[in-house]
Amino acid sequence: MTRIVDVDYLGEFKLHLVFSDGFEGEADLANVFAKPPFNAHADDFTSFALTEETLCWGNDGHLSPQMLREITEGDFTAEFIDANDPVAILTAAFRESLEEDDPNILKAAVKGYADELGMTSVVNKAGIRSRSSAYKSVDPDHSPKLKTIIKMCSAIVSMAK
Repeated sequence: MTRIVDVDYLGEFKLHLVFSDGFEGEADLANVFAKPPFNAHADDFTSFALTEETLCWGNDGHLSPQMLREITEGDFTAEFIDANDPVAILTAAFRESLEEDDPNILKAAVKGYADELGMTSVVNKAGIRSRSSAYKSVDPDHSPKLKTIIKMCSAIVSMAK
């Protein structure tokens, strides 16, 4: 299954998407956001979340990687990342966080896996004091706690094997 591994806002309902199979390009979502349920999120277009399976706007606006792939204009230019390999995905997210000087890229990848595997399980496996500490570490509005993020990455890799 192909996953979205990176998404960047370009402006005017346009996103740059990178898929796990190495395909990347630009998706123009203007037509999608002109109709329900997405039109309700048109003013908040940049408030999207990338989850394990979808790109989301609120609780009712979900776009699958397959649908986005169909409307993305681009080519196979990115590095192939195995969608089933958390090490590859977390490594790519870490690398891009450094390149873009944006810790939220890695934080989003860690949060996605923690949500998928269960935050309580990841916290317990990582030996972190509390779930709230883990959530703060991956919250885009908080300063990153590198030690906690590294522990979470290690736990995710261990649990995914």
